[in-house]
This record gives sequence, C-alpha cells and structure tokens, in this order.
Amino acid sequence: MLLNVDASTIVFILFIFIIVVIFAAIPVVLSVLFYKWLTRLGYKIIAIAVLVPIYVWLAYSIYTAIYPTDEFYYEEFKTVTLRKIPKSAVIVKKTASYPDFHGDYISVSSIKLAKEDYNTLLNALKADKRLHKERL
Repeated sequence: MLLNVDASTIVFILFIFIIVVIFAAIPVVLSVLFYKWLTRLGYKIIAIAVLVPIYVWLAYSIYTAIYPTDEFYYEEFKTVTLRKIPKSAVIVKKTASYPDFHGDYISVSSIKLAKEDYNTLLNALKADKRLHKERL
C-alpha cells in the first residue's frame, strides 16, 4: 500500500468530501448558472447584488463552523452547569473540534469570572443535586 491509512480515515475523508460537495460546490455552481442567466437578460447589477450576500453568508458559515463564536461557548457553559453564564464572564481562550460522524465534538474554554460570581457559581454547583459530586 502506498500510504499506511486505515479504513476509518478513508471513510472520514470521503465523508468530508461529500459534505463539501453538498454544502459548497452545488450552491456555488447553481449561483454561477443563476448569475450567467441574469447577465444574459441584462441584469448584471442585480445578479451581483443577489450573489454577494449568499457568498458572504457561505463564508461566515464555514468560518463559524471551524471557529465557533463566543455564543457557542456560552451555550456549552449552560449545558454543562445548567445555569446561565454570569455577566462578568470573559472567554480568555477557546477551542472546539469539528463534529465527527455521530455529531460528537469536544469544546474547551477558559472563562474568567469576577471573584463573587465564581464563588456563587461554585457554591451553587456544589449544592445542585443534579450534578455528581465527583465531577466537581
């Protein structure tokens, strides 16, 4: 074998390729055909005005899929702690993996809180019966 690659890696690469084709290539090809059709009808400015927002949205969607916004990490905080994030919260560092085949991913963030908010959160988490004490 030329490359020492296992089957799961090949399937993953194929999966990513299919996702790119479905979510990027097909809309791009359709938008180019739409642009050509409108320019043939003499509506070049309208064609550009319609396509630019689509490409901006596509670029933003791809960017936020790779680099999630702070709101994503605030929602993760709420999921884990079962509480809204304190107003003093500032995300210092963050990272997240891209979801796998099953939608599983890992997200990690370092959140700075005011001392009072930290102590309030810690005490609330310790008293919460829905959480396991060995995790705290």
